[in-house]
Amino acid sequence: MNWRWLAVILLATAGCFWPSLSFPLLSDDYWLASNPLRSDTIRADLSHASGDSFYRPAADLAIAAEALWAGTDPLIWHATGLLLHLINCVLIWILARRLNIVDPAASIAAGIFAVHGSRVEAVSWMGAHYDRQATFFFLCASVLFLQYCDGRRAASITGCLLALALALFSKESAYCFPIAAILFLAISRRPLRSNILPLAAVAFVTGAAFALRWWLQGGMGGYLDPATGRPEIWNLNAVLIAHTLLWRAWALLFFPINWSEPPSIALLFVFAPAAILAFTRTGRRRLWCAIGLVITLLLPVLSRSLIGRDLLGSRILYLPVAGFAILLAVLLEGIAGETQQAIIAAGLILFFAGTLEHNLGIWGRVSRLALRTCQETAARPVTSLPAEIDGVYFFRNGYPECVAAQKLTGKPQSARSCW
Repeated sequence: MNWRWLAVILLATAGCFWPSLSFPLLSDDYWLASNPLRSDTIRADLSHASGDSFYRPAADLAIAAEALWAGTDPLIWHATGLLLHLINCVLIWILARRLNIVDPAASIAAGIFAVHGSRVEAVSWMGAHYDRQATFFFLCASVLFLQYCDGRRAASITGCLLALALALFSKESAYCFPIAAILFLAISRRPLRSNILPLAAVAFVTGAAFALRWWLQGGMGGYLDPATGRPEIWNLNAVLIAHTLLWRAWALLFFPINWSEPPSIALLFVFAPAAILAFTRTGRRRLWCAIGLVITLLLPVLSRSLIGRDLLGSRILYLPVAGFAILLAVLLEGIAGETQQAIIAAGLILFFAGTLEHNLGIWGRVSRLALRTCQETAARPVTSLPAEIDGVYFFRNGYPECVAAQKLTGKPQSARSCW
């Protein structure tokens, strides 16, 4: 019965994202698709930080390997991105069960993660592969960590540390794993003292990866402030941190709507049953640990967390939404009565699915506009195009590669129909 809940969620998620398989490529997508894996690429990715001051060899090599056979075919890129997202949904369900969250709450966690409105950029944009891959390995490491705590099997901790290393070398969001591991123990009511050894092991691997990253990059690295040329993380201050963690991040998590176009008012009414979550009887300790998990997963992306009302950059919420889904599942478990649980769960899933469909509509419209623009200007390339439109990346990067793709094929490049 448990797998039936999950199967329904996966099928519904695939149905929601089905139209996106025909979306054209955008911005950085063209650059990534035009740089397939080569021997010099492998050596450079393993031994140096990339040009934008990031050391992400695991994700860089995975993207370059896919470019070998996917080329500039949007259908292949979108299909593999959706497949990895669906796998991550399964891992959320497994993790929730390992945290002693029972069904249907565990399945609801997977469902919220699957159709949350912030998934559009994270799943439909190739540049967000870093987030999807880092989350995949992060979740694998989490499940194996808890499995080791239960069975003390060497294979479990070995797999955990390997998956953690791959997550750390996919994107910086995984560096919060040691703190998240402590909170996993608290949420699942496992003893802390008897699990000091695996906690020390994951802390050592995280520290070693950070030291290697610092050495190769000659410092912190990461996104740079255009005004100062310094990493953006050094711009963090108490006001920004408090604003993000106490208000802005929670507003985005609960209402992930691209306000570039007004959503249907009916969408907001569907969310109304969730207000009953305020009356949950979840234990305070477990509830605060679940809230702490969300905050912990937000910490690595604080410097990029001031996402606007158009949700541009919402891919950074891909991993934090995993903690948010766990939090809502914990709250849902504390609601007395199966009928009340079912009503609240249905309201949550329908609301977030509605935000997903609303945001997907905007993404599809802008991506088709980007392709038409590239086709119409291929003969006489222009020098100035918008970086983004309505919260969707346009041609901040990738325009020369898009024009080259049109000239190479001799006919307009477009996505194959998936219908």
